[in-house]
Amino acid sequence: MYESDSHPGARPAGRELIERLSPMDLPVVAIGGITLERVSEVCAAGAAGVAVIRAVWNAAEPVEAAAALCEAVERWAEHNGSNS
Repeated sequence: MYESDSHPGARPAGRELIERLSPMDLPVVAIGGITLERVSEVCAAGAAGVAVIRAVWNAAEPVEAAAALCEAVERWAEHNGSNS
């Protein structure tokens, strides 16, 4: 989705990829440079969820970071309708 330290040199696809895939009526998971701040953006584009590495791995409190990401996806779905 976005530039990511996990995949240096990979070209980010951006939210446009999710927007192109979401009409296929299949769950799309956003991966690549996902942060807590980007959850709403990728969910609004049509992602049913997110997959992360660094947002949890680099967190001072990984368990809390993972919980916050899950809550952000769930909160978005509750307020905007689920994409899955």
